[in-house]
Amino acid sequence: MSSQWHIEDKPYPSWALSNNNAEIRRVKGRIAELTKKQETAYAGWEFDGGTVEANREDNRLQIYFEEKPDEKTRETLKENGFRWSPKAGAWQRQLNDNAIYVADRLSCIKPLSGKSPVEIQKEARTAAKTEKKPSIRAQLAQDKEALKNAPKKAAEKTKKQDLERS
Repeated sequence: MSSQWHIEDKPYPSWALSNNNAEIRRVKGRIAELTKKQETAYAGWEFDGGTVEANREDNRLQIYFEEKPDEKTRETLKENGFRWSPKAGAWQRQLNDNAIYVADRLSCIKPLSGKSPVEIQKEARTAAKTEKKPSIRAQLAQDKEALKNAPKKAAEKTKKQDLERS
């Protein structure tokens, strides 16, 4: 430390360390929030004229219509935060509890089952909680086994395709 120049004979200036605890709390809170969000189960449903899907990869609640919806339906979707995505070919908004509550209010996408979207989500979450998750060690062993068998499965698939072609 004596060979380099430092303010007040400290390796770091005071301002650089003053907010570390607050930053640590913020990051821990964000990690907890993302973990909770990852564990939250969402389920889609069918309605008269299409389906609603919870796309976890894109974090979107997506509404797929069989045909182009009428002007009134499109306006209702826009007023409730849904936007048309040409890339996905669906009306969508961010996947969260608010999206489910809004979907519950929309009469144009009521589930065919007669249940409300909120009830469907509660059932999905209950099912996800009761589903036994494998331990980390069991998951690692399963992944290791899958990696071992991957070349074998690929070879079998290739053989099967060759037989089908001939």
